[in-house]
Amino acid sequence: MSYGLPTQKINEMWKAYQEKQSIHYIARKCMVSPITAKKYKIKEKWDERLAKINRQVVKRVDENIADFKVNALKINQAVISKFLKQLGVEEKDGKITVSTDGKDVSVKDYDTIIRQSLLLLGEEDGRIGVNFTDDERKERLRNVLKELTRREINR
Repeated sequence: MSYGLPTQKINEMWKAYQEKQSIHYIARKCMVSPITAKKYKIKEKWDERLAKINRQVVKRVDENIADFKVNALKINQAVISKFLKQLGVEEKDGKITVSTDGKDVSVKDYDTIIRQSLLLLGEEDGRIGVNFTDDERKERLRNVLKELTRREINR
């Protein structure tokens, strides 16, 4: 007659499997035989379960990145509008005019915010022959946001 393991032991093996997908690792860590570890891996469908969890994680990460980009683009649009207003740029009847009472604004700041918007949209930022990896884009974006925040705090 065969007896099953207690739920607590099965859960302990499942946690070990999440750490490392190795029957021998589970057997050593949970002090069960490799045959028992393999039996529960198949019976409890750990491969499918782990794949489902990983798909959910990827989906959440993608949603968070998309939300971040949308919010950052909204902020950029507000900053761009502020720059244009300070420059005296107005749109009337589909025509853009620049009034003479516009104030000086930092062209560097304006350029930075435009480049950041392009970066968020996945477009080239206007520099010839410069292509960034995703990690470089993320790091560059973080630096730009830090700098703009620092400047806004210092005003």
